[in-house]
Amino acid sequence: MEKKRVGVIGGGIAGLETALKLEGKNFDLDLYDPESELLFYPASHRVIEGYSANKISINYENKFKDRSIRHIQEEVTGFNPDTNEIKTEEASNIYDYIVLAPGAETNYFGLDKGLTDTLKYREDLHHIREEIVENGVEEVVVVGGGATGVEAASALQEARENEGAGFSIRLVEANDRILSRKSEKLSRKASKVLRKNSVEIELETVVTEINSTGVVSEDKEFPADEVIWAGGLKKHSLIEESDIPQDKIGVKVDEFQRVEGFEDVFAVGDCCSYEGSQARALYALFEAKASAKNIKRSEKNKKLKSRSIPYDPIIVYLGEGKSALEFKKLVLTGILPSMMEKIGIEKRYMWTRKYLF
Repeated sequence: MEKKRVGVIGGGIAGLETALKLEGKNFDLDLYDPESELLFYPASHRVIEGYSANKISINYENKFKDRSIRHIQEEVTGFNPDTNEIKTEEASNIYDYIVLAPGAETNYFGLDKGLTDTLKYREDLHHIREEIVENGVEEVVVVGGGATGVEAASALQEARENEGAGFSIRLVEANDRILSRKSEKLSRKASKVLRKNSVEIELETVVTEINSTGVVSEDKEFPADEVIWAGGLKKHSLIEESDIPQDKIGVKVDEFQRVEGFEDVFAVGDCCSYEGSQARALYALFEAKASAKNIKRSEKNKKLKSRSIPYDPIIVYLGEGKSALEFKKLVLTGILPSMMEKIGIEKRYMWTRKYLF
């Protein structure tokens, strides 16, 4: 039987998981991503503390060696969901199925991104580490008080303590509390830990400018030698520029992870939108599982299975041994959440995906 061809756009957690779960005798897969590796974003803040980025990355060439998955290291310039064509600057290919997994893009709200670093790329993380360890920065500002910003500030505090450095850390948030999309209880606990560790928190402060001397809001200026941007996400331009059904968040998908109106185009991860969707790694894993299962079931003319999110814990890193866990109405901080994050999530994912599966 001739193998079916699947084109996966994006090699993040959602895209990689879908490809790995589809791999087998019935499918040949092309995974498109301009990067050479997946950096496990939920643990990227650890690189600021001196943790090796190699330990939380998966090299596509090494991973796909002797497998039926091919890494095409090119930027996708467009796709046609009617013909299942994927285009790059170099070529175009037709597939039996397309899986959209380009993720979301960092939203800088028109500000100068060239003066900031993020937690998304190895180069940025190494630059942050170099600035705080080797270049003797005095003031670091983190813009954005969501989970990414809180974890960045926490990692900075750990690095400051470990290195015996004296730089200040300021977390700037536009809302009236950090972790504004989480519960107030989790927000209060995180704020308490950060302030106890000498992280200054500026609330209801909208950044209007980033320049060579620091960060500017409507009525304040914060000097900064290093600015880390965690100010939010926006819809990926590849999705924005397409004609597929979408809302302000991303691609509209049904309960089977199919793009609305299409039988053989699926979307997973931060690029997709449905009631209750979250831009989180855990959701990406379950969405990838559903999409791979339903592509297989489509080939066998079986009834498709609805996506399932069986559990939804939230873990936020607040420093070594200080992480916070929120599950339903329970909020815990300390050693147990830290162990769950480090061993149950980071170690388990990296070991199983890098070496075993």
